Amino acid sequence: MGDFNEMKILEEWEHGGEEMLRRCNKLNNFTENIVLIDLGFTSPKFAWARGKSLATRRSATLDRALCNIQWRSVFLRGGCEASGS
Repeated sequence: MGDFNEMKILEEWEHGGEEMLRRCNKLNNFTENIVLIDLGFTSPKFAWARGKSLATRRSATLDRALCNIQWRSVFLRGGCEASGS
């Protein structure tokens, strides 16, 4: 898991544009190339915000947990006991 500070889709950024689309594609290519699974999340639509007024406010969904298939299969079976820990 990590703090990527990137979005997967433009809807995760309140004020998207061409640069944000390029960054989304870069994260998606990275996760696809090394076969990572997004575990999803439950939180408000935008978990990060900055700006003192509505005109300057910027919000985004930056929090995500990614894992590989091996990690996911261990924890879907019931936790650490399945891995021998």
